[in-house]
Amino acid sequence: MAGLAPAAPGYRRLRIAPLPGGGITQAGARLHTPYGIAEVSWVLSGRELTVEAVVPPNTTAGVVLPGGRGVIEVGSGSHTWTVALGGASICWVKGCGLGQADCSCLGW
Repeated sequence: MAGLAPAAPGYRRLRIAPLPGGGITQAGARLHTPYGIAEVSWVLSGRELTVEAVVPPNTTAGVVLPGGRGVIEVGSGSHTWTVALGGASICWVKGCGLGQADCSCLGW
């Protein structure tokens, strides 16, 4: 549910894929890896999902956020993404390294 898992042996690569739903409004996970602590947490507030992640040094992560936009590749460090959940569709509001925000479906 929190969405943190190894994507390669030895935790050199991580997968971050939060799965909000079922009435749960927040979740988090923390792993001690050979490279340091990896963390992910998310909070659902109304229709806005905020995801925060920490990727340890010398490690990468593939991030999959709700909405099917594909995998976002990130390196070590702290990252934050916010997505707007709009009924059956999901819109990106802002995110680390995504360039300009796509707010085309925010008119709920």
